[in-house]
Amino acid sequence: MKASVQRKRDEGFALLLVIFLTALIALLAVGLTVSVRSHVRLAANTIRSAEAEALADAGVQLAVLSLISGSRSPATPSRFPIDGQPVSCRVDGGATLTLRIQDASGRVNPNLAGDRLLLALFIGLGATRESASRYADTIIDYRDTDSDRRPNGAEQPEYEAAGRPSGPKNASFDTVEELGRVLGMDPSMVAAALPFLTVHSQTAGLDPRTTSQQLAGILARGVEQLPPRAAAAGLRPAGLLPSEFITGSPRRVFLVTSEARLTGGSAFARETVLELQSTRSAVPVFKIWSRGSLGETPSDSGSPVPAC
Repeated sequence: MKASVQRKRDEGFALLLVIFLTALIALLAVGLTVSVRSHVRLAANTIRSAEAEALADAGVQLAVLSLISGSRSPATPSRFPIDGQPVSCRVDGGATLTLRIQDASGRVNPNLAGDRLLLALFIGLGATRESASRYADTIIDYRDTDSDRRPNGAEQPEYEAAGRPSGPKNASFDTVEELGRVLGMDPSMVAAALPFLTVHSQTAGLDPRTTSQQLAGILARGVEQLPPRAAAAGLRPAGLLPSEFITGSPRRVFLVTSEARLTGGSAFARETVLELQSTRSAVPVFKIWSRGSLGETPSDSGSPVPAC
């Protein structure tokens, strides 16, 4: 009798052990399945991201070919405008490329711009005349090599008084983001100005053929609040761009942004600054090659997107 009871207890324990092991194996299997799916999803996302990056880089090459073709045949209409207007095209698989090409002379160079151009820019962006005057003077004091303080500017003593003993740079800006280091610059004004600035142009003014309508309108609003300049009196503006800011352009340095968007949602933006060499056989020189910030997703206008 006792042996029979003991046998039943052993059988019950064995059954519980089998059930426990079966549940443990099932749990491990579920965990392994989830882990494998997660790794597969991660690998797929990595592949899609790499595809988007490669496509964006191909867009840069497409822009380069367009620029080289335009430089060799100026009379031939360029496929892509060089005033920063976005142009989208379609590639196989449903992906789209959006290219923005702008001649650097279509933006304001804080290293070369005079005080009136800087004043017009900041006033046009919403600053008061007093604030704009302070911004312009401190920018020029920051970049010039002397220690002579402009009326609303800042040199070494002002920087030291503000707890910044390093003082002004007294040299050219290396990047437009460096504008944020200028004493007294409002961060919100810096952010508003950045899309219209470049340190890569070779002129103190702007080329009306490559200046965006948005920037031209900003400068036109700003000039309206400035005293007329004697040299510009009576001159008619070219479009919206005030005549006093117009200069020619060597058409050598370009800012290119290429955004690639795949059908699954993966996207990548490449930002470059390139210089076309003067000789026909020379390859372009890339001054900047970096990952860019994606803009807003292009809205569906209903019209078909042309093939790239």
